[in-house]
Formats: sequence, structure tokens, C-alpha cells
Amino acid sequence: MQFDFDGEHDVDLGWMKEVRKAKIVPRFQFRGWTGEDLRAFIASAEESNLLAKEINDQANKYGFDGVVIECGYPAFFQKLLMTLSSLLHQNDKELIVVLPSLLSEQYRQIMTAEVFSTLAQYVDRFSLMTYDYSSHDPNGGPNAPIEWIMENIEYMTNEANRHKLMIGLNMYAMSYLPTRVPEPLVMKTVVEKLSMPRGDELLMTGDEVDENEELNWDKENQEAWFVDYDEDGVRQGVIWLPTLRVNLFETDYVLLKIMEV
Repeated sequence: MQFDFDGEHDVDLGWMKEVRKAKIVPRFQFRGWTGEDLRAFIASAEESNLLAKEINDQANKYGFDGVVIECGYPAFFQKLLMTLSSLLHQNDKELIVVLPSLLSEQYRQIMTAEVFSTLAQYVDRFSLMTYDYSSHDPNGGPNAPIEWIMENIEYMTNEANRHKLMIGLNMYAMSYLPTRVPEPLVMKTVVEKLSMPRGDELLMTGDEVDENEELNWDKENQEAWFVDYDEDGVRQGVIWLPTLRVNLFETDYVLLKIMEV
């Protein structure tokens, strides 16, 4: 199997020099792999060793401080990750592995606490994607419900390895309109939306909304949301906002990963 690395043309050595005090750990994603490719790769220790070497060579070539690996199901790539970790650690570089959040029973059966504990023996950090919880629902909902975040933490980790887990926090809002798929919004756009005139026309659901109340607080999920109006004051949909989660990091001893500022 041959491995091709896309994106080398985007490596900006000048910028890296300017921000050298910060650690630079770029993300390597597995793209374009068929099911047959994955099965063949997982079954071959030789292929795992080769890819680990090539990723490590990239890190050394550009002076990265480590790498982030996004491979979908890390439980299936333990040989690769163990070998890569060993190579990176020889030069004091870090290995960070992306973990999908617990959204399906299938993934729960694959990414168990036992698997996490094994991976934690040689992976330096885990980046957990605890956001976009309602992105599949055109009617809208919380981005990162607090109970769901806690469930992810408690399901996979224990007190001995919890410090290796980075909880992803979205720094963007999500806009939900019945006529299109959910859309992420930067906070500048959110502020502009909040300044729109407040009308009293309702969506087809017919629910009552206090047009004088700009922000609503969902106590159960601990997130804020507001009604989205257009420039004519006509109600369009709803927007859910990113919410401060400092207590998680103070009480559960996990780390923080900020997404899409």
C-alpha cells in the first residue's frame, strides 16, 4: 500500500517560526480509504509500521512538536498508534488521537473504557469531539448538552487516565432553519443576528415566543439559545450558542480543546 500526504504545500515555516513558543501539532486525517483498504491495513503489521514511520518522518522534516491522528475508530489502529508513539517519543514529540463522541451504540461497543485504558498507556492526549450534538436535527437543539459531555467523560475514563482527555468546546453557534441544513456561525454573525428587529411572526410550529426576551436558557442542557429573525423582523428559526464549561475542567480534571474560534 502506498501512502500519499496532501497539504505539505500549506506548511508555513515562517509562521511556525513566529509562533515557536506554542507547540505545533498538525492533524493527519485518513481520507479516501475504502473498506477493503482499511481491512487490509489493519491486518498488516508491516503496513502499520510503514505508515507510522512516514508520519514520524513528516514530523521531523517540518519540526512539528507532535501530531494529531484522526482515523475514525482508534480502537482498530492500536498497532499503528503504538508504533507511532514510540517513534515520536524518541524525539520528545507528542501523539494526540481524535475520539468521536458517543452518539451511537455501535461506537460504544467499539470504544470501551478498556480500550481507552490501553490506548492511554502510549497516547499522550485524546481529543474528544463533544460538540455538534444536534447538527443532524433541522429543528435545532443544544450543541453540547452538559449531561452528554459528562457521560462521555465517565464512560471512557477513570481517575487514573482522565487527565489525558481533552474535551472539545465549540466556540461557534449553530443556526437551525427548517429550509436548510444546520449551519455554524461565528460569534460576529451571532451579534449581528441579535441586533435584528424582533418581530412576532411565528414558525409553522405555532409556539409562543416573547419577542422582548432575546436570550433563553435551557436549564437541563445548560445552553443558551435565541430566536433568529431576518432584517424585516420575521422569525426564521433558532440559534444555539456556545456555553462556558469551566466547571468541567475544575472538578473533573480533564483538559480543554477550543474548536473554531
